[in-house]
Amino acid sequence: MAGGNGSNNRITTAQFYKAQLETNKAIAASALLQSEERAAMELRLVEKIGGVPTQVQTNKEEIDRLRKRFTIVASIEGLVATAAVILGLRNT
Repeated sequence: MAGGNGSNNRITTAQFYKAQLETNKAIAASALLQSEERAAMELRLVEKIGGVPTQVQTNKEEIDRLRKRFTIVASIEGLVATAAVILGLRNT
């Protein structure tokens, strides 16, 4: 006899299967939710990755622009320094 107080704590097979079915439904719902969340996350990642080549191209263009600017500024500085040396030598 189950239980020390004489009460019958047994469940029927039908009750057990019904409880098991409810548990299985809850697990399936949780798995479906996780699957949907994973799919949404994968889409966000694909969107972010899709933007990477554009960002790389933008960065490359910016680097090229800055290199050209640096070359121009360095050339001007060189010309000014050369002119200063030439003018300084002529004045002495």
